[in-house]
Amino acid sequence: MVTTVYRAAYGDRVRHRRRIIQRGDGNFTFDEEVWLPEEYVDAPRAGMEFELAEGFDTASWIGLGPWENCPDRSSAALRGRWSSPIDELTVPYILPQENSTRLENTSHWWKLPDSAATVVHVDIAHRRVGTGRLGPDTRSRHRLHAGHYAWRRHLLLEK
Repeated sequence: MVTTVYRAAYGDRVRHRRRIIQRGDGNFTFDEEVWLPEEYVDAPRAGMEFELAEGFDTASWIGLGPWENCPDRSSAALRGRWSSPIDELTVPYILPQENSTRLENTSHWWKLPDSAATVVHVDIAHRRVGTGRLGPDTRSRHRLHAGHYAWRRHLLLEK
């Protein structure tokens, strides 16, 4: 088990605990916990991130799909088992920061730096859509607040 304290963008400290269990079949179970500090009044997301080794070109998941969805727009998605080439999981929004929570600061998706890496985000919670900049802000009950979040995920690797 590894416990890490991260310093967030505005200096807040976020505590994260991860326990990784490698199962006999070569797959993994992740037990994750994160504590968002009291100073966090509106976090964008809570979850885990990891990078896959080269060689994976398809993603499969059980959950909502086949297209992207957000917690407050999820009724448009269907629950099931989905599979997609990784290269097709990107939606070319005008601002790339609006897709997959990209952090690169660029004005257009085609200006994103090329990368051979596949970075996977598995989130337990997301802030709902809307910032109040061009319309109503997200209601308080739909924001991520300070507190404890815990989840378990199973990673099945197939080549």
